[in-house]
Amino acid sequence: MNRPSLISVADLPIWVPGEILSASDALGWKDIAQRSYRYRGQDVEIPPMACFMIVHYRRGETPMDRQFDGRWTRTTCDPGHFSLMSRAVDSHWHWTEDVEVSHVYLTDELMCRVASDMQGKPVAEVQLDDVLRGSDPIVGHIAGEVTREAMQQGI
Repeated sequence: MNRPSLISVADLPIWVPGEILSASDALGWKDIAQRSYRYRGQDVEIPPMACFMIVHYRRGETPMDRQFDGRWTRTTCDPGHFSLMSRAVDSHWHWTEDVEVSHVYLTDELMCRVASDMQGKPVAEVQLDDVLRGSDPIVGHIAGEVTREAMQQGI
């Protein structure tokens, strides 16, 4: 398959096949999007994404291997944890068990705007630290609320 330079939210299922459980696609949201998926165990290489992504683990537990920036990391991902991906980076994922996850996608424009507000000066580029298994009640709450809004087709 020919690899694009940056893939969109809509392109992700081409690279990571799964059942879509919820999506904010038709809600008219700006600079943020949400999709929930049910995934079987897989081994997938994902081209760089145009958005930053929070993967919030909702159901199931699985050993998770991910290659990012040339190195592999291994952990166990289970409900309540999250993975964080910066935009425009390749990644390779391998897991063996079925999981349900929520993806929250944040545009580069939004992240630069927030960083500019926080810094009190213009920020032209944001790069996030890669996290395979994070635990933070605020991140989990935000991802959960965005997912709830998408599932209820809220604004």
